Amino acid sequence: MLFLSCLSWMSLPTGFGDLKKLESLRVSECYSLTSLPDELAGLTSLQTLIINKCPRVTSLPEGLDQILYGLRKFQISECPDLEKFCEEGPYSSIISQIGKRRNDSAGPSTDA
Repeated sequence: MLFLSCLSWMSLPTGFGDLKKLESLRVSECYSLTSLPDELAGLTSLQTLIINKCPRVTSLPEGLDQILYGLRKFQISECPDLEKFCEEGPYSSIISQIGKRRNDSAGPSTDA
């Protein structure tokens, strides 16, 4: 698990694509962060993605289809624009199925 709490970071560090075996990522309290890196698509073993209190992040990077299909848990909270993107954007149908494909009872959550 990688937990990033980056109060003043405007971007996340490079090198995410190298973490091929990372299964859980939590990005929290990144108030200045404006976007998530495209390298997120390289996290092919990711099963849990939690993003909270990152109010300036407005969308997910392109190319996340495969990562989203593999997630068991996806949670967004206190990121209003990102929550809207996840509900209405290009990944909305994939996101709505997270947790249902593996008979998980806890489906996707976009609220606190």
